[in-house]
Amino acid sequence: MRSIFLKFLFVLSITLTLVAGNINIASAYNHGWSSHAISNFLENKVDAPDVLKDEKYLESLTREDFAGLIIAFYGIATKTDKNSVELKQHPFKDTNSIDVQRAYSLGIIKGISKSEYGSAASLTREEFATMIKRFLNMNGINTDATGNLNQYADKNEISNWAYNSMLYCVNKGIIRGVGVREPKLDPKSPITVEQALTILNRIALEYNWFTPSKDVYYSGFLVPINNELTVITDGDTTSIHIEWSKIKDYTKLENDLFYMLNSKIKDTTKTSEIVKRIMNTQFDYENGIRKNLWSDSFEIGEMKVYMNTDDNDAVTWLHVE
Repeated sequence: MRSIFLKFLFVLSITLTLVAGNINIASAYNHGWSSHAISNFLENKVDAPDVLKDEKYLESLTREDFAGLIIAFYGIATKTDKNSVELKQHPFKDTNSIDVQRAYSLGIIKGISKSEYGSAASLTREEFATMIKRFLNMNGINTDATGNLNQYADKNEISNWAYNSMLYCVNKGIIRGVGVREPKLDPKSPITVEQALTILNRIALEYNWFTPSKDVYYSGFLVPINNELTVITDGDTTSIHIEWSKIKDYTKLENDLFYMLNSKIKDTTKTSEIVKRIMNTQFDYENGIRKNLWSDSFEIGEMKVYMNTDDNDAVTWLHVE
């Protein structure tokens, strides 16, 4: 039984479904590469509630949401209250956003015409680069750039007015290309919220504007960086793999599981029950106990948690719906 236990791989799979009216909405998620950036924005309390939402990370960043994000980021970078921005009257008739007015007053944004800002339109990658360059300039950062972008297959798609901004951002590693065999910059493609956060996070870390978080962010869960968990995200599913034979500190594992699960469940009693069942799995498998592992269920508000064990494969699944 000991040898079977040492080979045992525990898999914790979490799926969250939110209910809005009569519509079932699969849980929003973010890619693994944006997990630290999102965690840093949350850790440093960047005041952009309309952008820092699970359901928005994979969406295109709108021009109005960019204004809210960059003004919140401005507050962190300059250590000033955004309410202290001296306002100027803008010519845009399609928005009454105070953050658009603030960003316009600081010289970060311009309109798509003399009277329109284009609030609902998605921000393109080249537009984002241009606005970031203006933001850095207003913070006294030199953004002169030399060289070219000849290594990118779509270099000729970059607008003339955006070329120097894209060049600077690429040279500094702020913006990176997409594709392996044929690297591209996708200048005309909309930038997603998580892409924008990742780029701003690189800038914040470069200039020490952020205190790095000790967590990463996966689909609404905060996961400690220094842990013995293997976390994999795929669509609306987050999977945690625990190979018990390799665990060095069971107390820390238990604490990390509680911290991660409760960061989304937000019910200490229910989270404690779930973690207890997970940790008991070690003892039960080691001692050949199966009867209590076939299924458990928990109700947490509108969420339901199911825990099932496949005795043949020695795999336990935890589903949150």
